[in-house]
Amino acid sequence: MTVTLTFGPDVEAGLLVKAHARGMELQEFVQEIIEHEALPCSPESDLKPRQEAVRRMIEFREKHQLDLGAPITRAMLHEEHRF
Repeated sequence: MTVTLTFGPDVEAGLLVKAHARGMELQEFVQEIIEHEALPCSPESDLKPRQEAVRRMIEFREKHQLDLGAPITRAMLHEEHRF
């Protein structure tokens, strides 16, 4: 099925930002949203967004070389605000 959607500039800009944040093209992102809403819920479909979120957190941790086992103190969290 082919559908044409018309969005205002603000909505389009917001969708583009969200699509690019997920590494997707706008059309792919919008199609994923619509397919997710159209399909009946199942336990497997509920897991997919969570698995994707965990994957993105792991990638972030590896990219920034974070170690959740390292001690984090209030002073360390606010260190950059002192300058």
